Amino acid sequence: MKKTICVAALGLIIVLATFMGMRIVTGAVERDNMKVQMRLRDEYEKESISEIKGILEEYGLRNSGVNLTKSTEDREVWDYSLVIYNDSLKYLSESDKMDLAARLDEIKLYGEDDSLTVILK
Repeated sequence: MKKTICVAALGLIIVLATFMGMRIVTGAVERDNMKVQMRLRDEYEKESISEIKGILEEYGLRNSGVNLTKSTEDREVWDYSLVIYNDSLKYLSESDKMDLAARLDEIKLYGEDDSLTVILK
């Protein structure tokens, strides 16, 4: 009887240890995948900022301040706020400002469902 209880307890311990080991490995893989995705997102954002600066140069706004802020609730869909700072913006016509904002709004960031809000200051 004691031997049966010991064997059952040992079996239960082995099952629990196996389950916990699988959870640890799965969690590590998920963390690694998240780190890779974040690195890819960061690289894509840097490329997007270069593209933004190129567009600004086309409008004569070479020395603009560019602030790209991101926020998220679920780490899958991100909301970006792009603020452009340049005193020369006041010399652009309203139609040029609207055209500039539209071109900047077309820039694709990392995720397909990410949103971008453009603010010209």
